[in-house]
Amino acid sequence: MFPKDFYRTKLSGPEHSGVSSVDDQITQHIEDNPMNIPAPTGVPGDMTRSLECEHHFSAPIRILIDQAVSAGWTAMEVFTAIEEVVKDQRQAQMLDPDPAEASEEIASVET
Repeated sequence: MFPKDFYRTKLSGPEHSGVSSVDDQITQHIEDNPMNIPAPTGVPGDMTRSLECEHHFSAPIRILIDQAVSAGWTAMEVFTAIEEVVKDQRQAQMLDPDPAEASEEIASVET
């Protein structure tokens, strides 16, 4: 997961004023209401494992989309936003597969 500052940076500028407070509210809501995704039953490389993952994410993502559309976003805006977030997350994962490890290394250097 990206640090909270990433979103503030990505959404900075006059057209996004007030985003940090919305970001804080969203982050707090997610922390208070985590999704419970079960562990996979297959081993990495098992062809059914990706289908199992897709199955477990299907309902929560549909609920997220429905909630966003009910709040006033168009379905296409929501789809685009989800695609961008996934693209950003994939890129971050490729650049740093274990960001927690890097945070621990930085903390140990600073102390």
